[in-house]
Amino acid sequence: LTFSKEKKRLNLRLLRWSTPHRLVFSPEEQTIRFPPTLIGRQIPPKYIAPVIGIDEDGRNLKTLADGGDFSVDLAPESPPLVDTATPPKFEIATLTRRSEIVGFLGGERTQLLVRALGRGGRVPVPTSLFKVNVMTGKKTEIGQEFASGKFGSDWQGQMRLGYFQTSHSAERQFQVLGSPASRFNEPWLGALAHHFKVSPKDYFGERAYPLGFDFDPAILYIASNVGRDTFGIYSLNLKTKQRLSVAFEDSTIDLAPLEPTYPAPQLIFDESRGQLVGVRTLESKPVSLWSDPFFVTLQRELEQKFPERTLEILEWDDLRTVFLIRVTGGTEPGRYFVFKKAENLALEILRRAPWLQAAEMHSTKFFEFDTNDGVHLSGYITLPKSARLNPPPAVICFAEGFPLQPQVEFDRQAQVLASMGLMVIRVNHRGVSGLGRKHRDAILGGIDRVPLEDAIATLNWIGARWPIDRRRVATLGSGFGGYLAVRAMQLRPDLFRCAVIFNAPLDPEAWLRPTVSADLGASVDFAQEVTRAFLERAGTAGAPVSVLDHPETITHPVFQIVDAGRADAIATANLQLRGRLRRLGKNSDYIEVNEDYGNELPEARTRVYERLEEFFNLNLYDYGVKLGPLKVIEVFK
Repeated sequence: LTFSKEKKRLNLRLLRWSTPHRLVFSPEEQTIRFPPTLIGRQIPPKYIAPVIGIDEDGRNLKTLADGGDFSVDLAPESPPLVDTATPPKFEIATLTRRSEIVGFLGGERTQLLVRALGRGGRVPVPTSLFKVNVMTGKKTEIGQEFASGKFGSDWQGQMRLGYFQTSHSAERQFQVLGSPASRFNEPWLGALAHHFKVSPKDYFGERAYPLGFDFDPAILYIASNVGRDTFGIYSLNLKTKQRLSVAFEDSTIDLAPLEPTYPAPQLIFDESRGQLVGVRTLESKPVSLWSDPFFVTLQRELEQKFPERTLEILEWDDLRTVFLIRVTGGTEPGRYFVFKKAENLALEILRRAPWLQAAEMHSTKFFEFDTNDGVHLSGYITLPKSARLNPPPAVICFAEGFPLQPQVEFDRQAQVLASMGLMVIRVNHRGVSGLGRKHRDAILGGIDRVPLEDAIATLNWIGARWPIDRRRVATLGSGFGGYLAVRAMQLRPDLFRCAVIFNAPLDPEAWLRPTVSADLGASVDFAQEVTRAFLERAGTAGAPVSVLDHPETITHPVFQIVDAGRADAIATANLQLRGRLRRLGKNSDYIEVNEDYGNELPEARTRVYERLEEFFNLNLYDYGVKLGPLKVIEVFK
């Protein structure tokens, strides 16, 4: 905040009652990076992440911990934290470590577990686990690990899970620390054992990984899609060596993501009773699956109170009489309620984005259908309250990220585009994760053509139910979705009028090319290797084509948005496309955005969307009228 001209949105990473009378909260971590000194000394960044406690009556306000509490001393001979051709020698007395909130210690809610993250290198810094007393702020280190990776703890506060990785290896491995089955290679695991190793080639294949421990320290919950299309959740008994199936399987959605986090947000525990009561998938639309009949009934009752919206039961008291619930939806950013079961009363206590009035929101509906070829597609359609044309123009949005992420239920950008008079269609085309391997891997039949086929099928299906001006349809996407958006317009200029792309990898081959030769000892970019391995499975016929190969086929305007600080293959390819389009005399808009846009500051975002609205006015609405020769009809004196 100190260095911001405009207030940056500050989210909370923790807001929970530790006891009935003590509230604990913590804002997201902020990083302050210092410029090099005049002598070239690189000062390590400082991390600010206070953990604060306060009593229910507003008293005993106390900062329980901050970034400096998790610092570690370094030797005077420590190397610099940045690589340079001739690294200067200097001393670093201490190094602050980033921190993660783990949760409360099982059975001792006055003790909060906080993990201080280490790093590898010639002088490794350990990852340490602390317990912090929420009354006094006393901090006690209860464990540490020097290996690089992610670590998970059990309810007793012991770091027992390791997800190990090194910068010079393309393989990752899960371990149970201090256990006979430390590498998941015990004979009793059978064929499941080798699925706990992760390489770029099998990252999107059949895999298994640990999620976290039960209150019984011998029970380990795992996510696995071995022998099935979607990820289910199972249990391993490390003591009796039994693999038990947990009643958490769904044939249509993955109950766990590809990349684990610790603690696992999918697992829902009743801490007062010491048992797992359900799981929650965190994909586009949160889905709660309960094993406890009490919550099955409660979920059904509450959903009747909030029809056509998503309801999540977040927390409850020990007697299961008072509940904290969250309600979201296509036009609902999120509202929090306290539900009192005895009184059958839901009291609203908090709103996300309270400045967004429901009366001003554009209607958003979920859709799903099967194509003539048997492909199941889903997504969201946002209808403008006041269209400028009837029927309205439309913009079809491709999924973003890699792996491609499913469309979210409430989308702010869709609301902004709808305010421009556009019908916004966000489709979960083939290639999107979270819907099983079959749906995701189907994109390998043609990396750029398969999503296009799904986009066209969606337009046809929606066009049969809602009026659309098919002469005025734009494409939009961010990241790899931006590549798909411009390729769709390139392949079918008869269907799409213009394209809007954010940081799009327009030249996939250059995007996935290692920046430094591996034989020089370069570190391995695991995410890049995973992406390359997946795309290579498409073979020559389905491989993605560079947009730059045939810029002359781009016959309609492109609006390019690129981060100003980028100096990679994405920035290079976007500049090259801009130059080639200009030389061909093509209409194109190109803007660079600074970090304020990435931080979602209103002023920076407003400037970009004002330019975007101008782009649509000129190239999608096309209000221009061609005038014939001027004629003087009458002269007034």
